[in-house]
Amino acid sequence: MSLRKVSRRLSLDECTREYLEMGMDLTNKRKRYFSFHENSKYRNRDRPISFELPDMDLVEVDERTETTVDGSKSTNQLSVNNYKEMVKQCLLDSAKGFTNGFQFLHDIESGMANLDTLNRCPQQLKNLIVLWACFVDKCNVVEILVKAGANVNYLLPYRGYGAVHISALNGCVNCLRWLLNNGCEPNSRVDDMTALHFATFTDSVDAVHTLIEHGCKLESTVLHSAVKSRAVGCIQLLLFKYNVDVNTLDSMGLAPIHICADQGFSDCMYMLLSSDKMLIDQKDYHECTALHLACESAHVECVKLLIEHQANIHAKNMKFQVPIHMAAKAPSVECIDFLIKAGADVNARDIDDRTPLHSAISVKTLNVCHAVDTLLNHQAKINVQDHFGFTPLHIAAINEVPECVESLLAKGGNVGIQTYGGISALNMIVRKVPSCVPAVAKQLDSAVTSNWADGFKRGPEIQLRFKYLLNCNTFGEIDLLKCFQEEGQYELLQHPLCQAFLFLKWRKIRKYYLMRLASLGFFILLYTLYVTTVLSHDCYNAIHLPNQTNSTCFQNNYTLGEFLVENYQVMDVIIYVLYLISIIEGFLKISEMAGYMYVHQYVLSLSNMSEWLVLISVPLISFHISGYTSYWQNHIGAFCVLCAWTNLMIKIGQLPWFDTYVAMYTKVQKEFAKLLLAYICLLIGFSVSLCVVFPSSKWFNNPIIGFVKVLVMMAGELDISMLEVHDESPIISKFSAYIVYVALLIFVSIILMNLLVGIAVHDIQGLKKTAGLSKVRCQIKLIYYIELFMLRSFWPKNVKRRALVYPSKHRAHMTVKPLNQQQTLPRDIIDAARFLIKRKKQDSCDDKDVLKIQEILKEVRDLRAVVEENQKVIKHLLINANKI
Repeated sequence: MSLRKVSRRLSLDECTREYLEMGMDLTNKRKRYFSFHENSKYRNRDRPISFELPDMDLVEVDERTETTVDGSKSTNQLSVNNYKEMVKQCLLDSAKGFTNGFQFLHDIESGMANLDTLNRCPQQLKNLIVLWACFVDKCNVVEILVKAGANVNYLLPYRGYGAVHISALNGCVNCLRWLLNNGCEPNSRVDDMTALHFATFTDSVDAVHTLIEHGCKLESTVLHSAVKSRAVGCIQLLLFKYNVDVNTLDSMGLAPIHICADQGFSDCMYMLLSSDKMLIDQKDYHECTALHLACESAHVECVKLLIEHQANIHAKNMKFQVPIHMAAKAPSVECIDFLIKAGADVNARDIDDRTPLHSAISVKTLNVCHAVDTLLNHQAKINVQDHFGFTPLHIAAINEVPECVESLLAKGGNVGIQTYGGISALNMIVRKVPSCVPAVAKQLDSAVTSNWADGFKRGPEIQLRFKYLLNCNTFGEIDLLKCFQEEGQYELLQHPLCQAFLFLKWRKIRKYYLMRLASLGFFILLYTLYVTTVLSHDCYNAIHLPNQTNSTCFQNNYTLGEFLVENYQVMDVIIYVLYLISIIEGFLKISEMAGYMYVHQYVLSLSNMSEWLVLISVPLISFHISGYTSYWQNHIGAFCVLCAWTNLMIKIGQLPWFDTYVAMYTKVQKEFAKLLLAYICLLIGFSVSLCVVFPSSKWFNNPIIGFVKVLVMMAGELDISMLEVHDESPIISKFSAYIVYVALLIFVSIILMNLLVGIAVHDIQGLKKTAGLSKVRCQIKLIYYIELFMLRSFWPKNVKRRALVYPSKHRAHMTVKPLNQQQTLPRDIIDAARFLIKRKKQDSCDDKDVLKIQEILKEVRDLRAVVEENQKVIKHLLINANKI
């Protein structure tokens, strides 16, 4: 169970995978719909057989481009040509089933067909020839064949194309009018489209007008087809003459203005916006407005046009995304600029609490850095966490975009913020873009400044601004330094800014830990006094049971025992005080649970287990059965008093002054445990062997006691008197005893112990070399847990504020005068800050020199170009002079 409550938290793997998928998506945006033209090109992948080459090459494109001013054909025209070529290929394929079918079609197209021969063709071929004549605009052939019995409503098998569809597609108004006047059905459908839809493909205004006049049903989706085909003339006719509903949604949930915005048809959009009935903020099935789609597709002209017509820049789709989210994800700097100038919220949140800055960084494109810089320049918040705890800095590091990482760091990005899975931004940077780690040090450098440039008018001063270290910390002031430690960035911890703040923080908070140690020490002293008198020397029973003469309290006759017998109420007072302190300590231990993220971390801590064991033992050892204490209470007291003093040693060892020594002890202890496990078989062998060789010895008549004796002899206590037992034994028995004893002396007491001493000395020397880092690590860890204990528990606010060095982050700065001998900071930290400022000044001078050199080289290149140009002119003049 987590102690930190986070609503709707997802696992780290899920949210990391989502951002990786977002970041690695390098493909173009998938379209929300496919027009009929685009669908048609997937029906037949083979290049069609044609009698004549088309007017232009067939080029398959995925997205339509704007029509240029010089009248060049747009990609929309290419799509129409492709569709016409597809219809042509269908007619040619159908002609394969007839004898001389290809020849008949070729003759009709070239104008060499024999009409008498055509009249004698089979009915099916005659119907096909009518369709072909409509395709090649041979109206006279159509009239003759229809009069000869051809079916004017014939539909191409498996395709559904009729003469009215093909005529409308080609814009053949004469054929279309003749067919409609001679009984052709105007409302026949192909793929849910009528001839009116086909007429809009080529922007044939006359064809649309003719069809409507002859009873073709005017459906609202005709306007959608006109918009998809970019038929501006048809759009104008349908809107202003026939009053087609401009706000109807098609089967894909899109209105005509949505299609214009998605495809970037600004001319069509302008025509639609001219209608008084136009709902500019109408939403599709995904609750996206036209402005959403235009920003998502990065169509700047459409975005500008919609904003000029008062489109809602704060409209939200089903994911609560506003248009600036879509523009940032595109990413389009121009669209972002237009939206911000119109008043868009640059820090808007979507359903996952992501801002436009999250959206911009989540997609890897070439101009993502420009979009990020644009958002940052308009005061976009950097350290905002989304629904999974990711900041823009996390995402930039995941996507491995060092330029964005450095931009975010330069604007104050906090590398210490962790996701809800416990991963900091610094961890992402170290793993994904380690080249950006120096940028963090650069931010620390920028927080250390001085007035040395003004000529020491007021005396040299060093200004330390700690706002960067305190920016967006979760609750305390040590979060960022703790992050540096966890990621192994000890070079950053050695920075003068970090060292100065750590010194101030430790000086501010150490008194609370010392008070905690004092209270714990007082409790352990009282506990030890009670165990020693009441349990060890049995003074309580001696006082309340006078007949019990075997009490050690009387036998030893020591001063404390006499005092307790005369003043036995002291023991009652001690136990009452122990009860009171145990209750207080219990509440303090419960409040310490706030310092742990998970309950199992608190429960499995050896220090917490030993403290709870001592607190629980207080009522157990003070409980009187039938008026006196029992022997089992002595064992509980003996074990718990050992735990209490050991825990106090651990608490004292957490202080930076003693950390190195406790670390030495812990290191040697671990090495000894490994060594004991490695050579346990050897020790057991010697124990059994000595039990066999010295059966009459009081130490080796039991294998367990023998094993303990071997450990004692291993420490150096060699009992040579054991060999005297075999003085009167046979020579073989003496020889065996001497061999086993000498082997124990050599292999255990000498070799094994020296090996252990050598390992311990080596580890101690290594710890001494890293004593400085160990002290810093211990300080950070101790301060972190004290802050957790004080700032996240039930302490009053005024007590919590006293634990902070700078309760107000806006005033988190410090001024140091290096020439003043009485300083708040240690001299080594001040000297390190002075060296840093000197290095920064030298680097800035070097940069200026480099810029000057670059300017000189540029001037030299310009002069060289001028000289070369003059030489060419002089040479040209000399040549002309010679000719004259």
